[in-house]
Amino acid sequence: MSSLRTTPPVPQGETMPATPIPLTDIAKQGTADPAEVNGNTVDGHTMPNGPGCFLEVRNASVGTPYNVGIKFANLVDGQTVPDRTVSIPASGSRKIGNLPVDLYGATLAITAGHADLKFMGFKAP
Repeated sequence: MSSLRTTPPVPQGETMPATPIPLTDIAKQGTADPAEVNGNTVDGHTMPNGPGCFLEVRNASVGTPYNVGIKFANLVDGQTVPDRTVSIPASGSRKIGNLPVDLYGATLAITAGHADLKFMGFKAP
């Protein structure tokens, strides 16, 4: 008996696209949290960046802190700059923002240290 494949295989040497983190506008009357995006440890994440944008990361692990990496968009004197790393404590959360577009780009490239990390993106007016 053969099984049907519902998604095409990824060609060798290629990766799946990063998982997007959508932005939710913060409103004067209040804004409910959007659905969290589960940490993708293989393909990473992307999120729009600009003035007023910030990322909220929650660690669903009760015993282990995990890191989030945010990549710099440019080289410095031909050298790659190590990611900005933010530690998310066990059962804790962090808001990460004020990331200049000229350093991080108009689209953030984000790495998740574990699938227990949950992401939400926001934009303040």
